[in-house]
Order: sequence, then C-alpha cells, then structure tokens
Amino acid sequence: MVRYAHPVFKHGHKVLYHGAWRGHGHASHKSADDDSDATPTKAASSSSHEFIVLVDTDDATSLRMATELVNAAKAAGLKARAWAGKTSPSALAHFVATDGGDFMVTAIDALAADPKASDLRAKAPLAARLANEPLVVIARAGVDDVKQLDGRPVSFGAADGVVDDSGQALFSKLGVAPKIVHEEVGAALAALAAGKLDAMLVLGADESRAVNQAAKSGKLHALALPWRDGLAGHYAPARLNGKDLPHLVAADATVNTISVPFGLVAVDAADGSERADQDAPFVAALFERHQSLLSASADPKWREVNFIAEADWPRLAPTRDWIDKHPAAADPALVEFRTKAKTAAADSGATASAIADKLYGDLLRSGDAQP
Repeated sequence: MVRYAHPVFKHGHKVLYHGAWRGHGHASHKSADDDSDATPTKAASSSSHEFIVLVDTDDATSLRMATELVNAAKAAGLKARAWAGKTSPSALAHFVATDGGDFMVTAIDALAADPKASDLRAKAPLAARLANEPLVVIARAGVDDVKQLDGRPVSFGAADGVVDDSGQALFSKLGVAPKIVHEEVGAALAALAAGKLDAMLVLGADESRAVNQAAKSGKLHALALPWRDGLAGHYAPARLNGKDLPHLVAADATVNTISVPFGLVAVDAADGSERADQDAPFVAALFERHQSLLSASADPKWREVNFIAEADWPRLAPTRDWIDKHPAAADPALVEFRTKAKTAAADSGATASAIADKLYGDLLRSGDAQP
C-alpha cells in the first residue's frame, strides 16, 4: 500500500493510501497453504504489505477489538493499522469497489439482512468470527417499554453507520418502528437529556466514556429488549447488570437485551483472487497467536470469541484452509451444553428461549466456563 504524497479526497473523505494492496509493489509471501509448520512470525514477516482494518468509531468495543487485532498482527511481524470508516453493507460495497482497505470489523446481522448484499457474500467473505455485542437502548425517564418507542424519535447513531444498520435490522424483526434520527453518540446524549429524543441505540455502551459520564445524571436507563425465538440463528440473548452499565442499570437489577454478531470480513477477497491469497498471513497471524488474546491479563471480552465459529456468511479461503489444517478437539463443555439443550427440547414444551435461558442460568450458577 502506498501513501499519497499530496492530499486526495474521494466522496468528501481524505484518502491516505492507494493501489499497492492488489498484489503490486509488495514482496511475495507464504500463505497458510505453503508451509503449515512455519512459525507465525516467519509466515507473517514474509509479507511487506500493510494491512488496513476498517472500524466504525461509533462502536467503542469494535474500535478496541480492531486495535487489538492489529496489535496481534504486528506482534507476528506484519504491518497493520486500524482505520476509521463506515462499516455498513453499503460502505462495504463501496470499499470493495474502490480499494478501500483489507479487512472490516462489522455486524454480520446487517450484512445478512441487506437484500443488496448478495454480491458481497462472495466478494467480502468472513475472515474470523468475533464477539457478540449487546445492543443497548438508552431511554429517558418515562419510557419503560420498547413498544413505547413506536413513532417516537430515537437516535440510531450516525447515518449509514454500524449502529444504524444493525438497529434498523433488529427493530424491524421486533416490529417496532420509531422515528429514526441520526446523531453521533455525544450529540444524541445531549438531545436525550434535553428531551428532544426518547431513546438512543448504542453498541459498545459499556466501553463508551461519553455514555458512562452521561449516565451519572441518573436521568437515563437501559431499556429491555424482548427475546423472540425468531431471532435465534442471527442474534443471541444478553443480560446486563449494574456492573456492566453503572447508573443505567440498578446495582441489584438486570436488563435483558439482544446481542449483535460481529465478524472480521475481508474486503474484495473472493475465492481464487490475488487479494484472498494476500490476506493469508494476516489470518495465520491471528489464528496462531490467538492465545495471547485469551491470557489472564487480556481483556475478558476475548474469552467470548471463537474465531472459527460458524456464521451466516461465507468464509474467506485462507480461513477455511487454516481450519482444515488445524481441526479443533471437541469442547467438553460445549458438547454437554448441546446435549442438555436437545434433551430439554425433547422433554419439555417450553419455548427455545426459555430453555436456553434456564440452561444459561444453570451454567452461570455452576461457575463453569461458558461454551
């Protein structure tokens, strides 16, 4: 990738780099196919390409995870950096068409729900599954049920941002149609405090300084989102408490919400493309050094991540190759959890969500590791 020697703007945004990432002007590298016994550092350092990971700064959790992914790649000898940008399906389509980066941290639910994203299934495959992020609805006093937001002003973050697309996809499934307003986090919090909004949607709320500061007023609270069986396969139920969201949830209370699945997708890296081959060292670096992200000193959020987990999105070829060469042993906790779920479903007339909620509660009370 080559930095422009003079300022260049496209579609109102300053473009810092151009061109070289399509396989021109960089040294050759070994892919995961070339030498499965190579150490991560040797495999990665054979590439002189600088990898760009795009991330929406409206989501504090995604921004942190993108930074830590970049740091893991750097530790393996790669050149990499996180770069702020929109991560909606339309933004991804734009980056695919205009050489706009190598990878993107984005919400998989928004991609899967976008009818115009079918072409992206081949051109922007999944490099790695990341964590589910709870979508938090922050409401003003007097708003106690998500159904009250029907027809009322609610901020969905910046237009065409990750919160906007995920929020609209999820609220459509919930059957709630608010009056959508587009404000960035700081402006939305101010409008909420002034009574100009009834609520706002936030991803990464627990890591947002602006949210934590505004919550100290005591005038805002996290609103529960109801789980429905139809959401299974695309989303996951989540439960937040006062430790997760100080001042937004009472110290002795919990709030149920819905988590959005996130992933690291490769930009313009269809099977058989030069770009897909170029991405192989980055994938190998992440997979082979993932233990550093799971250490006792690392952020606990990484313990929820399973890079090789399935998702409703095709996998990048180097990811498939790496997984095929490194089959994982069965996780006893996961096998036991699935067995219990099948038995409960067969023996009980309860809904799937009720069964999952009971099993998850039993797991938490037992103190065992979560699958």
